[in-house]
Amino acid sequence: MKHFRILSVGILLLIIAVRAEFSPLAAENSPLTYISSDITPGELLIRLTPEAAADVEGLHADAPIAALHAKHNVGSLSLLFPYLAHPSFNPNLRRIYLLRFAPDAPLEALKAVYEQSPFVEVVEYNYLRPTLADAVVPNDPKYPEQWSLPLMKLPQAWAIEKGDPAVVIAIIDSGIDYTHDDLAPKAWINPREVPENGLDDDGNGYVDDIYGWDFTDAPNLQAEGDYIEGDNEPIDERGHGTHVAGIAGAMPDNGIGIAGVAWECPLMAIRAGLSLGGSSRMQDDDSAAAIVYAADNGASVVNMSWGGERRSFVIQDAIDYAYARGVVLVAAAGNSQKPEAIFPAAYRKVIAVASTEQNQQRFYQSNFGASVDIGAPGNVILSTQINNQYRLLTGTSMASPHVAGVAALMLAKRPGLTHEEVRHILINTADPVHREDSDELDEKFVGAGTVNAERALLASGALQARILAPETNSGGADSITVVGTAGGYKFQSWQLSYGESTVPAEFTPFTQPSVAQKIGETLA
Repeated sequence: MKHFRILSVGILLLIIAVRAEFSPLAAENSPLTYISSDITPGELLIRLTPEAAADVEGLHADAPIAALHAKHNVGSLSLLFPYLAHPSFNPNLRRIYLLRFAPDAPLEALKAVYEQSPFVEVVEYNYLRPTLADAVVPNDPKYPEQWSLPLMKLPQAWAIEKGDPAVVIAIIDSGIDYTHDDLAPKAWINPREVPENGLDDDGNGYVDDIYGWDFTDAPNLQAEGDYIEGDNEPIDERGHGTHVAGIAGAMPDNGIGIAGVAWECPLMAIRAGLSLGGSSRMQDDDSAAAIVYAADNGASVVNMSWGGERRSFVIQDAIDYAYARGVVLVAAAGNSQKPEAIFPAAYRKVIAVASTEQNQQRFYQSNFGASVDIGAPGNVILSTQINNQYRLLTGTSMASPHVAGVAALMLAKRPGLTHEEVRHILINTADPVHREDSDELDEKFVGAGTVNAERALLASGALQARILAPETNSGGADSITVVGTAGGYKFQSWQLSYGESTVPAEFTPFTQPSVAQKIGETLA
């Protein structure tokens, strides 16, 4: 029986023999202990109330909130999403601002002040989220270099579909080395922009964005390399994004290097990661702007191999916008061996990917639990590295682009598929994940399987078993409205059940079975 999850208390939607997993409602959020290395000094993200936003233009002296900015020495205030192709898809984006203070400003006290303002709807730190990979050196010189591809049945899948140049995969990460011999032929080229003429030819708000955009701007940090302001060169300085890009779509069948999952699908380079303390970190403001850019500039699939345990209103708003535009959103579930996915993978509109290993079992470092949607190979994965090199990395960072690549193949074969149909087909056609040395399913995956590219491409339809609301870890309440979808190919009936914890051992029904199909409607 396949079930699809959510998190926490664990309400589950059951369809015929298919359980719609949803990791429900966490108890009220406990106070967080903030770690300074996870927060950008001197920066806050705020979303104004609709009334306050209507009066604000930058630091206009007549705006009611301007006195608050002046009192607390705001150095700069900038609209985070100045360019939106379709603002109506999420009006919240027009009310989000980045505030910059001095790097040594008392950020905790300033956050408390802005939380009390009647003009501010929500305020957060500008978190720094790590990318999710660990370098390894295999001890067997004959270790198969790309063991993940046959395990996912990709050779069989490629006989069915190799991809389509119209299906673009956006890699939001530390950038891409698009000069790499194995990646240069696959680099997305903005068809509406004239190179190096200093103009915004396509009117999207970005000048000469030929390969994508570098959103990294962190003047309050002491980082390395290019990090002060954004620009039109999203080149990778650390290598994480280049490795992720190679998994999703390195040029196959060219006599060099490796083969990526999606042969003909271009790779959009979007840099939102900076080099800090020897590792790559993603700022929330840059990551959110990158998601919106990808959605507005033609990406069909977005891969996010990074994240953290804290929610972010600005990233969630950007995800809601991209989802409304039909983008397939894929993210890494995390490497901390915890029974829940990190954010952004844990958001309901994102496919959360755990890591499996060579025996098609859960890799021990991977996060697991009801908030994971699917697994994919992530242990000692060979892929591209900057400076025309190759290397092995391990982590859910490597698992996520495998799924993103298969999603792109599905859209190439069947362009009419919606993002929800892609999700359900991927989940419904996955291979089971067993315990080590056992025929028993791994209960820590709560029914999630490992991606099977061949079956995903051959599937003619899929049952849809999906909780859309409430969101994972969204708090507690005395009364909860459960919204979801139940129906699809060979549908018979659905029923809601709950299970305790993020890794339920059993489920108890709390509604009667229903034969009525539901599409984005209240279930209970």
